[in-house]
Formats: sequence, C-alpha cells, structure tokens
Amino acid sequence: MTQAVDNDHSSQLFLCCSRVKQRKTSLGFTLVEILLVVALIAILAGLSLPRFSKTYAHFQLQTTAGQITDLMRYAQGRAITKKRTLKLEFDPSYKKYRLSEEKRSPWQDDEEVQEFEEIPGRFGREFLVAENISVEYEDPDIRFYPDGKIDPARIYVCEKNENCLTVSTQEQYGHVQTFEGKI
Repeated sequence: MTQAVDNDHSSQLFLCCSRVKQRKTSLGFTLVEILLVVALIAILAGLSLPRFSKTYAHFQLQTTAGQITDLMRYAQGRAITKKRTLKLEFDPSYKKYRLSEEKRSPWQDDEEVQEFEEIPGRFGREFLVAENISVEYEDPDIRFYPDGKIDPARIYVCEKNENCLTVSTQEQYGHVQTFEGKI
C-alpha cells in the first residue's frame, strides 16, 4: 500500500513539474519572432523617414519665417514706444540676424550719423538660421522708425530653394506680413 501511495505521489509530482516546464517554455519569445518584429519596425521606419525629414524641413522653414516676422513686429512696436530707430541686421551670409537700437544722446541732432547698439533681453540676441534654410534680401538691414514707418522690404525664406515664404512690409504700409511662395 505504501508503494501505491508513493507511485501516486511521484506521478502527481511528475505532472506538476511537467506543467511548470510547459509554462516556462510558453512564456518567452523565440528568436525568429523577435527578428520578425525588428524587421517590421525597420521597414516602417524606412518608409516613414523621408516623410518625417520633409515635415521637419517645412517646420524649420515656418519657424524661421515666424521668428523674423515676430522680431520685425516687436521692432516696430519698440521703435514707437522708445521713440528711437531700430534696425534688423543680417550678416553677409544671411545665416544670422539681430535687432539693434539707435544710440542717441540728448544733445545729438536727428541728422547726425546714427550709431546702433544691442538691445537688452531675448530680442537683442543673435538669431541663427537653420542649415537647410536660406534667407534672401537686397539690403543688409531694415529700419523701423519712431513714427511707425518701416523700410519697404521683402525677405525670402526658402527651404533648399523649393518651398519659400515671403516676409514683407511692402504689401500693406506699416504692417509685417508673411505670404506663401515668392512674391
């Protein structure tokens, strides 16, 4: 009788252990399954990368044109409130630009040569143009006057000369506007 109990006990132990082994083998992934998932992710990434880079380039184009537009609107408002001439200056390569303010002493006549200095704060810093963005403008600077006038200007901000935005002060007097394409 003890031998029969031992056989029942050992058969139950065997069944228990075999179930544990079955569970352990069914919990993991095989190498083939993992490689299949990695291959699918690689294919999806390869298909979406060109679309992402095109979207990112367009985002950089809009950001650069928006920064120039906002800086020009700020310059116009500051020129009026501070009663000083401001200018937006581009470096010769058109890869950097900054805003500067007329430096005027109380005894200086309006007709004297104007000197400009950096304005304090975040609008006085040097702004950089993204590598794949080009900026085109005829003059190296645009002036903003205390009476609200702005030098007539059209600034072309282009992405690899394909898509362009135009930042303009010519279409409506005293306003800075952004347009799709080259005007």
